[in-house]
Amino acid sequence: MVIPLFMSLFIRLFPPDATAAEVEKHQISIDILSISLLFAVLTAVFTVAIGCIIVVLMKGPAYVADAYELEDANQPDPENKKR
Repeated sequence: MVIPLFMSLFIRLFPPDATAAEVEKHQISIDILSISLLFAVLTAVFTVAIGCIIVVLMKGPAYVADAYELEDANQPDPENKKR
């Protein structure tokens, strides 16, 4: 998230060799690109965070989600034997 800020700062510290109008146009283009990248990254992070919250809420506490009792048998069920 710091890269868009560095892009905008870099173009201001080291401007290209061109006329003032071209440099200003280039700086504005970099600013627009930086802002759009920032919003794209924030949107992706927010979407993944919502997905993670949904998974945590749906799973529930481990002692509730994994509380299925297993019937323990010493021998397999004879009706389920394959011939």
